[in-house]
Amino acid sequence: MRRWRLFFAIPASVLQLYLPGAGIGGFMPPLALLGGLALWPEFIRGIRILVKWPPTFILVIILLTYIVSLLWSVDIRMGMRAIIYLWVFLAIFAAIVLQLRRNERVVWNLLNITVLLAIMEAVLVIAFRISPDLEMVFLHSDLARLFINPNVIDVLFTDGQNNVLDPAKAGGFFTNGNVAGAYLWIMAMVSFLLGEWKRLRLMYLSSVFLLVAALSTGSKVVILLIAVLTPVVFMTIFWHSRKRAPAFVIMILMIGLVSSLGILASLLFGDYHDIAQTSLLQKSDSAFDIRIQIWQYGIQAFPNSPILGQGFGGWQQEYPRYAEFVGISKNYPPHNTWIYLWSQGGLLAALMGVGFVLSVVICGVRNLTHRTHMKSVSISVAMLAAYCWVFVHGMGTNFGLIGEEHMVPVLAVLLALVCAANGNRKARQVI
Repeated sequence: MRRWRLFFAIPASVLQLYLPGAGIGGFMPPLALLGGLALWPEFIRGIRILVKWPPTFILVIILLTYIVSLLWSVDIRMGMRAIIYLWVFLAIFAAIVLQLRRNERVVWNLLNITVLLAIMEAVLVIAFRISPDLEMVFLHSDLARLFINPNVIDVLFTDGQNNVLDPAKAGGFFTNGNVAGAYLWIMAMVSFLLGEWKRLRLMYLSSVFLLVAALSTGSKVVILLIAVLTPVVFMTIFWHSRKRAPAFVIMILMIGLVSSLGILASLLFGDYHDIAQTSLLQKSDSAFDIRIQIWQYGIQAFPNSPILGQGFGGWQQEYPRYAEFVGISKNYPPHNTWIYLWSQGGLLAALMGVGFVLSVVICGVRNLTHRTHMKSVSISVAMLAAYCWVFVHGMGTNFGLIGEEHMVPVLAVLLALVCAANGNRKARQVI
């Protein structure tokens, strides 16, 4: 049944679930990915939907550029992984659009379960921030290999070190606090959407809890983006609310609550001496300087192959010589969505990436401005808030256009909800 395949593709994405002995040629596919791959019938049925709606049509073009770029790629396995996850995004999108037309309650129930599982991630983040030793015990245990790619665990304490090894960071099921914080923001928006659409009051509280957990990851960029995007979300809801006075009071209280809990988390979990001596922006300087050096290599490499890019694995092959020359780590990926798109898929992929960003924002804003019902407004707000985070954060990290593997299913669902809400007759046509 479709609902069971969707269950493994969407709610199971929180846990991923890497089954022992399930590796294929060194690649460890989680159960969540297998659930997404099982949606191939919906992908076939939904091809006409995918090619008629601008955002997904652009992703189909990027998918094709990735396939073609395999011809000059040095790491075919990396290319296949990127192609598979992009295809899964499109398959989940098509499946959700089709399911919304048959029985939308299934979709909302799936999102309910996903939020409940995400709360487990939030609890772990807070617990690990309070007790970094507990996080180390978890990462060294066999249990971690069920929720985190065993290949990642194998190199986490050697060549593949990540920032959760810093006592001031926490990731839960993630090995990177920045990624964990971004994911928790996305799930906070989903929880908020459920509160608005299904009138589940507890979902508002879970949204706040997820935001507090995001702040507890210790990620500086997460703190900055929450400080910027949270007021924007509340102001948008306030503007579209018919009961503006109560909405304004609730907005102020919620912003104050999130801010207060965030400050409290910093004081409880942070090093007071470090907070007193070093400002947030000062601590960001070194990370930004390193990214500038990484991007400079991308600028230098572009004229060598502006149209075709470097292919999959090309960056990893050429970048270490530059990194050794400037004195930074040889293992850094581009840390920028556009550079990575060009490097892996060529100039067309990068241009299509820009088109995807514009089309998603335009579709979301159009739905936002043409709707007066708060339920419809909340869909656009949640989608835009989630994607804007991925787009902005992607300028300094390696999310790509559709996020990392935990985010892909949820982002696909949010985009499908907006597609359905737009009332586009061609996009919603029965296949």
